[in-house]
Amino acid sequence: TVLRLVGADDGNRESYEAEFSTCKRLGVNHVVAKMASSRLPWRSELSTLFEELDRIANDANLRPVLVHCSQGSDRTGLVSAIWLHDYRDVPLAEARGQLAFVPYMHVSFGEASAMGRFLDMYFQFTQANPSTRLKIRDWVRLHYFLEKPGRAPAPWCG
Repeated sequence: TVLRLVGADDGNRESYEAEFSTCKRLGVNHVVAKMASSRLPWRSELSTLFEELDRIANDANLRPVLVHCSQGSDRTGLVSAIWLHDYRDVPLAEARGQLAFVPYMHVSFGEASAMGRFLDMYFQFTQANPSTRLKIRDWVRLHYFLEKPGRAPAPWCG
């Protein structure tokens, strides 16, 4: 599976079409779970992401997975940390290493710091509510409601 975190809209249309056609030709599953690296993810984006990660986790034929964004350090790092923590039971502190400068070149300041802030929010919730033991997916479903301005929180994917 190729999990594309970059959209397929006008600015990315050419790369999307090339990637999609290559995956189709090779018989590789291709999914898009668009996210921005310059802000906290919206709940609707995370709902789509978790829907795809759940499918991948439940079907060995969809693995291995290539996760990518534009630079491979911010969104890819966040999704890799989520995968390790939620689907491979790696402790958050260790999974968070996917958002490291070395070797992944993730910069933890400026706009891209939103990826780390998202994990900080989850960590703060777990510290304040130690008995809940929610995974990131469940925390988003039950407690994270950041959504695109002007749009009501999207229903959860299930």
